[in-house]
Amino acid sequence: MQRKREIRNYWDGFIRENKTSKKMISQKVSDIIVNNAILMFKRNVLDGLDGKQSILEIGCGSGAFTDHIVKQKNVGRLVCTDLSKEGVKLCKKKGFRAMVADAERLPFKDNSFDIVCGFEFLHHLNNPQKAIKEACRVARRVVYFNEPNSWNPVRRVMEKVYYPRAAHETSYSVLQFRKWFAREKFTLKLIPYNFLMPYFSNNALVRTNIFMDSILNALPTKYFGASIAVIAKSKN
Repeated sequence: MQRKREIRNYWDGFIRENKTSKKMISQKVSDIIVNNAILMFKRNVLDGLDGKQSILEIGCGSGAFTDHIVKQKNVGRLVCTDLSKEGVKLCKKKGFRAMVADAERLPFKDNSFDIVCGFEFLHHLNNPQKAIKEACRVARRVVYFNEPNSWNPVRRVMEKVYYPRAAHETSYSVLQFRKWFAREKFTLKLIPYNFLMPYFSNNALVRTNIFMDSILNALPTKYFGASIAVIAKSKN
């Protein structure tokens, strides 16, 4: 288990040197992954809520997802947090209200935000269950996460072989998320998707893979999708 200082230093260096995942996959594929995640967030969360929503984004990094969230029509107050000082600095430069904060110990009162969300960050934490509990404590209406799926075989291989150990890459399954949310005050919905994206894609295959994903996501194979949309809505 890594110390918080080690995790922070890794991500500060990662962001400072601009070594993003876009170097592992094409820019076009990376953009589609972000757009798909935001589309899932919009369809399953924002479209079902009236009025302007206060939102807390945890693990914002350099603001790749924040850029899209802030453009949604029913987003009101938006606060983004990250353990990395470099990530927060970049988000502030973009004009976002950003602050350094530990996802496992959020500096907010209970029910401070309508929505708490995070994109592609839980699998980097030492204790994702604690971060989920904190998100549920702070959220009034919805908790939303977008995470890689451990049931995707390619993902598992990449975690063991390709990704640096310092990044603390450990994905989780549908069953694990169900267990973690079992005692929370939310009704859970899990949607696996992105069956072929990003692991079997490049610019030439994008159109074909989007079409194939639409078919594979309608079959039992969807449970092996590369991503999971984790949607938890308040029972009250």
